[in-house]
Parts: sequence; structure tokens; C-alpha cells
Amino acid sequence: MSSLPPLSAHATMALQDLAYSPAPTQVFNPGVVGRLLRDELIEIVELPSPYPTHGGKRIPFARITDKGRKACPAPQPESRSR
Repeated sequence: MSSLPPLSAHATMALQDLAYSPAPTQVFNPGVVGRLLRDELIEIVELPSPYPTHGGKRIPFARITDKGRKACPAPQPESRSR
């Protein structure tokens, strides 16, 4: 069994975003969604669309798993340079 490399900064930020709430999969890079799915850090669920043009139709959302919460580093506060 081969070991996957560490998550990219982009994938880590996506995971941190998903720690707050599920989001439509279309807002993320498909490669990031694929990687997070392979690592079982997220799951795909069907939820009502937040977009008015969809009229409440159900669309795929990414939702963080318990394994994802454990793997998710705490978000770093933004540095404020003056």
C-alpha cells in the first residue's frame, strides 16, 4: 500500500472551510475533492442548492468526516502587517 503525500496548502484550506459547514462540491477544485475523498476526510451528500436558479434542487455537497476533523489543523489567524 502506497502512502499519499501530505495535503497541499489548498486542500488543507478547503478542509478548514468544510469544518465550519458543508459546501457545494462545485466551489472546490475537482482534484482537491478527489484527494479529500480518497483520504476519507470528506463525504459527498445531497443537500438543497443555495443557488436561486436551482429552485431548491438537491446538489452534491462536500461534508467533513470525523476523520477529517481529526486531520484538520486549526486555522491560523491572518497576519496583520502594518
